[in-house]
Amino acid sequence: MTADPIVAHDYEAVDRVAKKIADEHHNHLPVIDADGYLAGMVTRADALAALVADPE
Repeated sequence: MTADPIVAHDYEAVDRVAKKIADEHHNHLPVIDADGYLAGMVTRADALAALVADPE
């Protein structure tokens, strides 16, 4: 396992998460909450969809 993995935090803006995914050439990142627990996973497709979504 990686000692210090690249993760997304549940409070991060979608553009920042998308940049992390692109910069690190990953297809997905684990999402952690404020306590450091796994809250879910975000994929490259999730980030792209959120970036182009219509902000109603």
